[in-house]
Amino acid sequence: DTATTEIYTLSPRRSSDLSSETTCKETHFLNWLIGFVEGDGSFVIPKERPPQFEITQHIHDIDVLYKIKSFLKFGTIIKRKERSVGVYQVIGNYDHLLKLANLFNGKLKCPRRKIQFKKWTTELKKYRDFELEYNSQNSNVTLDDAWLSGFIDAEGCFESYIRPCKTSKLREILVLKFSISQKTPDILIKIKDCLNLPNKISFDKSWNGYKISTQSLKNQYIIIKYIKNFPLKTRKNIIF
Repeated sequence: DTATTEIYTLSPRRSSDLSSETTCKETHFLNWLIGFVEGDGSFVIPKERPPQFEITQHIHDIDVLYKIKSFLKFGTIIKRKERSVGVYQVIGNYDHLLKLANLFNGKLKCPRRKIQFKKWTTELKKYRDFELEYNSQNSNVTLDDAWLSGFIDAEGCFESYIRPCKTSKLREILVLKFSISQKTPDILIKIKDCLNLPNKISFDKSWNGYKISTQSLKNQYIIIKYIKNFPLKTRKNIIF
């Protein structure tokens, strides 16, 4: 295995509940992290082994994993050179896994992630007895916190290209496009309503998935203003 492992230990600060200790800046990062995890994270349930937690990123975006590690104060980061990815992992440390369980409980917005998380916590209780009442609270996507910024960092796409236009003096125009794709449409409905996107959710037969998109400058001004308030943290910010 060509993986390079870097291990970090838990900060000596009191950490019984990460969310209760956060400052305003940390709250923004926490909301961003939850959105990011709903896009690129995984509540892993291995066969005949305790549950694990992972976030995988291309090696070019490994810095964001270090930011996550710095915020949580625990975890392991490995570099899998054969796949050109970095992976943030929490494996085998029940205290850290329980902190993650409390961190995400009641704050997830994607239905499929909620199902995965509920199974994950149920499995975790088989290995460590702890009190955690699963919170199935439903909440809408809002422009008032950083959740959507994290989700865009994980799943959003910014495109720009030139296309022919007979009505333009130059016979061509610059097109700016924003989109998010998912295997199921449920979270896209919430994001579409939040951004007030006029276009319908489209279905792509080529990969059996759904997408919301907009080329409207009016809608994109809303997105631009939002991201200025809650900046992206991956290299996608350069594209933005």
